[in-house]
Amino acid sequence: MKLVTTTTMALSAEWGGLTPAGPFGRGVRRTLAREVKPGIWSLEQVQGAIYVHVPVRALIVRLREELVCYGAVAPTEEMLELLGEIEQQTQRLSAIVLPSTATEHKLFAIALARRRPDATLYVAPSQFSFPINLPNWVFFPRFTPLLEQPWPDEFPFLRLGPFVSEDGISNFEEFLFFHRESKTLLCCDTLLSLTETPPAIIDFNDPRAIKFHGRDFSNATAKDGWTKICLFALYFQCGALRVREPDGSLRGALDFILTAFPPDTPEDFQRLGWGRFFAWSWPEKQKTKQAFDTLSARGALMVPPILAIAILNRYPDDLARFLADDLWDDFDAVCPLHFDAPVHASKRHVLDAFNAAIFDPLGEPRLPVPFWHRPTRTPFPPADTRFLRDFEARLVDAGVIKPAA
Repeated sequence: MKLVTTTTMALSAEWGGLTPAGPFGRGVRRTLAREVKPGIWSLEQVQGAIYVHVPVRALIVRLREELVCYGAVAPTEEMLELLGEIEQQTQRLSAIVLPSTATEHKLFAIALARRRPDATLYVAPSQFSFPINLPNWVFFPRFTPLLEQPWPDEFPFLRLGPFVSEDGISNFEEFLFFHRESKTLLCCDTLLSLTETPPAIIDFNDPRAIKFHGRDFSNATAKDGWTKICLFALYFQCGALRVREPDGSLRGALDFILTAFPPDTPEDFQRLGWGRFFAWSWPEKQKTKQAFDTLSARGALMVPPILAIAILNRYPDDLARFLADDLWDDFDAVCPLHFDAPVHASKRHVLDAFNAAIFDPLGEPRLPVPFWHRPTRTPFPPADTRFLRDFEARLVDAGVIKPAA
């Protein structure tokens, strides 16, 4: 199949909005397509702000009698053309799965369902809206809640959650599907993997993103820019990052402006977009590399830090039951909706990820792995998770979430 097509700015810019794909005046959202496993295709785009661009994908899965979209990306004309090529090789898209309550996935699932009105839209049932929690029928053109298995023999799912916030406003819920034919686990946000090699969609969508974030290292490489994008995306503020924040005073505001818009910014950097805005620095290249190496762990599966710290560490018993299901016993690859895919992994690598992110920091008994298995991941360093821990504490104080287990 053809892997790339041409999309004009006008065709893609309409899908900027909540999950932007570029800076002011450059809201292009490109799409790449590739077959990641036999019978599974990935339609890849980016999302993020201030060039913190991370991959997001829709996974198109061929079943015996159906073609299913797990997750969704923006239905630009380019994306629909690539989807059409897959349909020509297989059959018409017959089902769209919204596996999560996350807003960015919800918006695009609704949009794709409107472009494929004959496809059944299966929805994680614990959706919510803010500030007023309206019923699902207000937002979804038509939908079937994922309360029963649509494809139990070929494509069964496991349900994680729902975990409801203390204030009752929001929920976390995710449906992970197992494609039996290819022995592949499809997941949304619960697991991911990344390496120092930038995914092709990052440069294809807008090469300025990596250059923008690599610019405060002399002789910066694409790996330098991608390293810092990953640290921003998953830690927000790790220990290697220095940020000058306003303190509420006039002097503090002036200092922030002078720091965030340095007058000596080279002209070639200004052409990367966002003017002279650069409100942070990475003063120690080696410290930045160490932070990334620990986060990446050579591509080992991880539970994202924000998800582990702000949500999942409240539910170790639920997680242990979730991970004890027999469906975890027969897969050899994982395709997350973000960052790298496919990832060669099995149940023991999933247990490593949850032990490092949840059970070890809580002091809970570790999930059992084979005695001969060498752990692939260690807990996130306290220096890199300090910002997230402070954020967690503020949510607890505000009554949004309960204290960790």
